[in-house]
Amino acid sequence: MGKKVVGLAILALLLEWITPLPIWPGPHLVRHILPALLSLALIIFACLKAKGSKIVSAVALIYGFTIFAGCGLILYVLLTATSEVRVLLQTPIVYLGVFGAVLCGLLVISLALYNIGAFKVKKGIMAGVLIFVIVVAVIAFNAFYKGERIPTLTETQIKNKMVFVSGGNILMANEDGTDSVTIAKGEKPTFSPDGKKLAFLTWQSLTFEREVYLIDLEKGSKTKIYGGLIDEFKFSPDSQRIALVSTHYLGDKKYSYDLIVIDLQSNKVLTVLEGWDSIGCLSWSPDGKQIVFEEIKGTYNDTKYIPISEKIFIIDADGTNLTELTEGREPTWSPKEEKIAFVKWYGIESEIVMELFVIDLTTGNITKIAENAGSPSWSPDGKKIAFIGFEYKRNEYGSVIDEIRDIFVVDIETGNVTKLTKGDPNIWISGPLVWSSDGKKIAFKTEPKFGGDMEIYLVNIEDKSIKNISNNPKVQDTDPCFPP
Repeated sequence: MGKKVVGLAILALLLEWITPLPIWPGPHLVRHILPALLSLALIIFACLKAKGSKIVSAVALIYGFTIFAGCGLILYVLLTATSEVRVLLQTPIVYLGVFGAVLCGLLVISLALYNIGAFKVKKGIMAGVLIFVIVVAVIAFNAFYKGERIPTLTETQIKNKMVFVSGGNILMANEDGTDSVTIAKGEKPTFSPDGKKLAFLTWQSLTFEREVYLIDLEKGSKTKIYGGLIDEFKFSPDSQRIALVSTHYLGDKKYSYDLIVIDLQSNKVLTVLEGWDSIGCLSWSPDGKQIVFEEIKGTYNDTKYIPISEKIFIIDADGTNLTELTEGREPTWSPKEEKIAFVKWYGIESEIVMELFVIDLTTGNITKIAENAGSPSWSPDGKKIAFIGFEYKRNEYGSVIDEIRDIFVVDIETGNVTKLTKGDPNIWISGPLVWSSDGKKIAFKTEPKFGGDMEIYLVNIEDKSIKNISNNPKVQDTDPCFPP
């Protein structure tokens, strides 16, 4: 029995050492929490069974100080890391985990010293300490298992609010950027059209997966919808389904793409398309029966990108009636009519010319809207399109040497174009352009031309006033989103 107990103690120590390593499959609960609790149970059992064993006590002491070293490392990171890392770590769950680990470490060290007679204590006190530590461990386990505490939010509470990502945190704030509250960790937050749910992507650092999660804003609950390598997703107009693009790595820098539709009521997963070379820019029809998307194929010649083919397809949401609509990219369906805006690219790399078109699906007519334009975005009423316009500066030989980006809005009926911003050659405006629900404001992202701090701005369409709503130079701010 003595050798077996010593073996259990050594096994517990080895398990504690390898618990943080990225070798465990499954979710966070399986990868880290269960192995840690199992190793703790083994070392406590060994200490209680091997009274007077110096070997078991030595192993237990190493075990306890290993826990202290891990807690010390976390505290060091909290004190010295960048603001982005500190924001990710400074959560109640992390503090609870550190507190519970310190208690467990003290317990194991105390058992080790008690085991070799360094001090004496009544069995009742020891039993009380054990029960206390077990309760703390159960609370920590429950907190990790449930994950983040999601606030409950009513329709009134999200009115005049917006959401964006700052340093890996999804924040909800007033439209002027004040009173921000962290509601989750992730990226690409998107409200459901009925305003009752918020979907977003999370990045799993150990498995390199991007998973789709759904927050029920009324219940304050978070649910995993789909795992894997997810590129993008879109709610159906009735908020009952989500379409997403799932990526599969084939090796040798090659990927395949699937189009998936998930019914949020039944959890039924339908593979609409499978094994494509490229799928992107998903957009639902207003009646929720069809999905439009782009397929882009290209190659690189030295440093120049050469598009081979850029096509836009429409498919029924049940996977039938796949139709090639036209050549182009960035398709987006009007929220009110059978019209789709899209962009065509001509040329290569710095000589690329982009033109914005609208196709009327009832007549088949294609209308050119603007030149040197990209990132089209329909207004909520479907009467206007916002887009990013590009002004190119050329040298004496006609080659492009610089560009200025601005936001424009075009009235589809009249053709009138309004310029909303004054471009800066050193600051690039990037899509997507996101309309507020009342159609009076547009949110967008900016980034320095040669890399650096990303910020979120809001432009008022009527008076063209612009406000920085993120205003945080220490972290990257992206993915603005308005509730419906």
